[in-house]
Amino acid sequence: MANSPIPVVTCTIYYKNKFLVIRRHDNAKKFGGTWGFPGGKVEPDETIVGALIREVKEETNLVLTDELLFVDSYFYAGSLGLHFAAFATSDNVTCEPGVEYKWLGSLGQLQALPRIPGIDFHILQVKHQLAQKVSATFFKRR
Repeated sequence: MANSPIPVVTCTIYYKNKFLVIRRHDNAKKFGGTWGFPGGKVEPDETIVGALIREVKEETNLVLTDELLFVDSYFYAGSLGLHFAAFATSDNVTCEPGVEYKWLGSLGQLQALPRIPGIDFHILQVKHQLAQKVSATFFKRR
């Protein structure tokens, strides 16, 4: 469909009560030089979860546990974003040269960085859902 939004996935990755942010290249087409979460476009014939796992692996080389939490969805500039939370099996991040990363312990630390607009909301949503464990929708990816 020509007018369908492009699906993209993003992920808040947690390890030992900290979450990961990565800094986009200064020359990135969108949001160059800002901090955000790993993610990207869902390729044709790829599942949402498959795209999430692939993007996290490509951008961070992290392995995720089998549980994913759907956080929220959003529209932005012709894209349909689907945001998830996941847990890494380690904090051993490997990014491509020139890409920075940080493990942060609070929303305040994130707010001190130049960041992609709106990502604070994802952290607030994750915290809320994790606090309400009964309503948190974790699902096994395998």
